[in-house]
Amino acid sequence: NNDNSYATYIGNANLEGKAVLDDDIIYMSNNDGYLVSFDKEFKESNVLLEEAVSYITPYKDKIYFADSQNYLSVIDKDGKNKEVIIQKAVYYLLLKDNKLYYQLDPDNESLYVMDLNTREMNKLNDCRSYCPNVSQDSIYYTSIDGIYVMGLDGSNDKRIVAGEVYTLLYEDNK
Repeated sequence: NNDNSYATYIGNANLEGKAVLDDDIIYMSNNDGYLVSFDKEFKESNVLLEEAVSYITPYKDKIYFADSQNYLSVIDKDGKNKEVIIQKAVYYLLLKDNKLYYQLDPDNESLYVMDLNTREMNKLNDCRSYCPNVSQDSIYYTSIDGIYVMGLDGSNDKRIVAGEVYTLLYEDNK
C-alpha cells in the first residue's frame, strides 16, 4: 500500500523482516524463503539468492540480511557477491541512518550496532533484548521483565515498564 513509514519498517523487522519496499523495488522472501525482487506492480521478478533469508534490509547498493543460518550477511542488489559478515546468529536487523542495529543471539541476546561505512561493531547492552525500536536519540526494546530505553550508544539503559511484554512498536513519542 506504499506505506513505507519507519514504524512499518520496524514492525516488519520485528516480524522477521520478510519483505521491504525500497524505492520502486520490493525485496522479499518467497515461498521457499529465497531472496527475490519484484517491481511495484509484481510483473517482473528475480531470484537474487537461492537460500532462506530474513530481516531483509536494503542500504544503498547492498542488501543486508540474516542468511539461512541467521548469520549477518550482505549481497549486491543484483544478487551477486554474497558475504557473511558475522558467523553467529543475529536477529532484528534495523537500519537507522548509516548504522545497522541487531541482536546477537549467542551473546545473551544483547543489542549491537555496526557502522555500515566502517563496519565497526559495538555492543550496546548486556541483557536479553527483543523488538528493538530505534528513534532519533533512543532505542526502545523489550526484555524478559519489561520495556527498556537507552541512548543510541547504549548509555542510560533503564526499564520504563515492568511486566511481560511480547512486542513493541514505538512512534511519535508513544
